[in-house]
Amino acid sequence: MIVAASALGAPVSTTQVVASSIVGVGGGRHRWRHVRWPVVRGIALGWVMTLPATAALAAVLVLFGEALT
Repeated sequence: MIVAASALGAPVSTTQVVASSIVGVGGGRHRWRHVRWPVVRGIALGWVMTLPATAALAAVLVLFGEALT
């Protein structure tokens, strides 16, 4: 996660680093069954949905701001 984000120049939060590290350790030790996949899916969904949700919110706020002027 850190290497990919660094290569892209993208910001990475502490939460993303910790969560991906925990999953990586589970896989690196061949203990995939110990990883709580529903939790991982929820975290990944949150990461994926953050950008479109904030973009949509920004668009709505811009339209609202333009309507006020």
